[in-house]
Order: sequence, then structure tokens, then C-alpha cells
Amino acid sequence: DAVKIMAKDLVRTRRYVKKFITMRANVQAVSLKIQTLKSNNSMAQAMKGVTKAMATMNRQ
Repeated sequence: DAVKIMAKDLVRTRRYVKKFITMRANVQAVSLKIQTLKSNNSMAQAMKGVTKAMATMNRQ
């Protein structure tokens, strides 16, 4: 009887480990997506500055 309980506990633990690994992968994917968006935003801001500088130089 105790062995049966331990076996069920083992199966449950393995299921939770698998679930946590999946959750970790999802969190890492979201983190990577956020990092990409931040990089894109930084690039857009830099290009905005370059555009202003080029427009100023073009007027002179």
C-alpha cells in the first residue's frame, strides 16, 4: 500500500517537473521577445536621431 502511494507521488512529481520546465521555457521565450522589442525600440530611437541630424545638415 505504501509502495502504491510512493509510486503515485513519483508520477505526480514527474508531472510537476515537466510542467515547471514548460513554464520556464515559456518565461524565457517571453523574456527574449521583450529583449527583442527593447532592441527594436532603441534602434528606432537612434534612427530618429540620425534622421533629424541629416535633415538639419541638408538644410544648411
